[in-house]
This record gives sequence, C-alpha cells and structure tokens, in this order.
Amino acid sequence: MSVEKVLLRYEGASHEVPFADLDLPAEPDNSDIKTAVERHLSLNENALSGFEVDSYSDSLVIRPQAKFGK
Repeated sequence: MSVEKVLLRYEGASHEVPFADLDLPAEPDNSDIKTAVERHLSLNENALSGFEVDSYSDSLVIRPQAKFGK
C-alpha cells in the first residue's frame, strides 16, 4: 500500500493532507497519524482522539467513531 493522502472531515470542513507532508515515524500507528494531522492542521491536542482511521488503496480516512442505537 502506498498512501498518498489523508482525508478528514472535522467540524464541517473537509481537509486533504498529503501523507508526505506529515511528520511521522517510520512505521506509524493510527495514534501517530492522528497526532501528526492535528499538528499539521493546528488542531487542539487530542482533537481526533474519538476518531477512527480507515485505510484504502491510496489514502487514509479519519472519521468519527460510528454510534449505534440511542
């Protein structure tokens, strides 16, 4: 898999961040990716803590956790 971009919808705004622009360790986990996106977009620390990271062929999508029921 060759990730090219990270897609995020946060507080009503869509963001597309080139993966290469993120300051990440050699083998980042989902937490590393969310933290790097927070820094890149100047979001508050842990702003994306309740979000999930989904992996696709050329991109990562950061989205809110799904809620089921009431």
